Amino acid sequence: MALHNELNTVEIGSEPKDSVLNLLEKWEQRDLKEADLISEVNISLLAQHPKHVRSLAYGLLVLNNAEFLTDENRKLLSQYPEHAHGLAQVLGLLKQASLLDEETQTALIQHIQYASGIADVLNRLLNWVKVGVTKDDYMLLINQAQFAQNIDQGLMTIRKEEDLATKKNCMLLIQHAQYADGIANALIQLKKAKLLTPQTQEEKNYALLIKQPKYAGTIASCLGSLRSSGIATQENFEFIAQHARDAHFLVEAMAILNQSRLLTPENRQALLAKAQDFNCAYGMPFGICTLSRSGILTPENRAHLVQHAKYASEIANGFFELKLNRLDSPENCKTLVKYRDFISEISSALRRAPVMADYQATFDGIIQNIDTRIKQERFAILSAGIPRTDGPMGLFFQSHICDRKNLPKEILDFLPQPR
Repeated sequence: MALHNELNTVEIGSEPKDSVLNLLEKWEQRDLKEADLISEVNISLLAQHPKHVRSLAYGLLVLNNAEFLTDENRKLLSQYPEHAHGLAQVLGLLKQASLLDEETQTALIQHIQYASGIADVLNRLLNWVKVGVTKDDYMLLINQAQFAQNIDQGLMTIRKEEDLATKKNCMLLIQHAQYADGIANALIQLKKAKLLTPQTQEEKNYALLIKQPKYAGTIASCLGSLRSSGIATQENFEFIAQHARDAHFLVEAMAILNQSRLLTPENRQALLAKAQDFNCAYGMPFGICTLSRSGILTPENRAHLVQHAKYASEIANGFFELKLNRLDSPENCKTLVKYRDFISEISSALRRAPVMADYQATFDGIIQNIDTRIKQERFAILSAGIPRTDGPMGLFFQSHICDRKNLPKEILDFLPQPR
C-alpha cells in the first residue's frame, strides 16, 4: 500500500513503525479517506515522535473528525506530543462551544499537563449533562484544572439524579473542585432526604454544605446514616453540618439516643462535649440513656455528664447506684462527681452494704476511707517513700509526674500549701 511505502522511507525503529502501521490500518478500516488523514505530512508527524505515536494519532483523528485539522493545529500537536490527544479534544470542544480564541487557547497551553482532564469535564458539560458553557465558566475550569478528575467524577455522580445535573450544581463542583465528588454525593443524599426544597431551605443547605467543603464527603456519609436511622431531618442535618469534623461520632451517638427516643435538642447538644474523643462520643449517649432509664435525667445531672464527658458513662452508672440506695441528693451527686475516679469502688462498696443499713452513713464512710487513703499516699509522695502503685493514685508516683504542677486539682486540694 502507498502509505506503507511512505512510512518505510522514515528512519525510525521497528517498534514505533509497527505502532504507526497498526494505527493507520485502523484508520483505513474506519473508511477514512487517505487524502483527509493518511497523508505524508501526518505520517511524518507521527514518525517524528515515536514515543507519543498513540497520543498524536488520536489527536489527529479528533481534529480530523471535528473538521479542524489545520496546519496551525497540526503544528500545535507537534509541540505537545505527549498531550496531543487531550489538546485536540479541548480544541474541538472549544470550537463546538464557539469559545475558541487566543485567550482560551493560551490558557489551555498554560495548563497543558491537565488537557485530558479538562477535555473530559468539557465533554461532560457540553455533550452529557448538556449545560451551556461560557467563557468565564471555561476560565474557572482552567484555574481548577489540577482537580479536573475530581470534577469529572462529581459530574458523573450528580447525573445519577437528573434534576441535580443543573448549571448551578455543575458550577458548584467546579468552584470547589478539590472536594467535588464529596459535594456531589452530599447533594444526592440531601435530595434523597428531601432537604433541597423549598427554595429558602435549599439555599440554606447549600451554604451549610460548602462552608467547610473538605467535610462534604463526611456529611454525605453521615446523611446516609441519618436516613438509615429515620432521623434525616433539617435540624439534624444542620447539626452535623455545623459540627462536620465530628459528624461521624455525632451521628452514631444520635442513633443511640434515637433508639431510646431521647434525641431531644438538649441531649443532642450534650453530645458535643469532647465529641472528637472516642470514649466521650459513645459514653455520653449511653450515660444519658442510663439516667433516663433510672428516672434521673435532670438538667443538673446532664450538666454533670457534659462537664466531665470523659466519665459520662461511669458517672451515670454511679448516679444510678445512688438512686437505688436513695442517696441521689444534689450534694451526694456532686460528691460522686468529685470522686469520679473511684466510682467503681464506691458502687461496689454500696452494693456490699448490709440490708437496712444507714446508706448515707455508709456512703460518707466510703468517701472518708478514700480520703484517708489519698492522704496516706500524699505523704508517701512528699516523704519520697516507696508508695503503692496500684489504684487511681498509682499513676502519680511515677518520678516524671510527681511535681505539684502535674497533679490534678483533686489531689492538690489534699496537699499542704507551700509556705
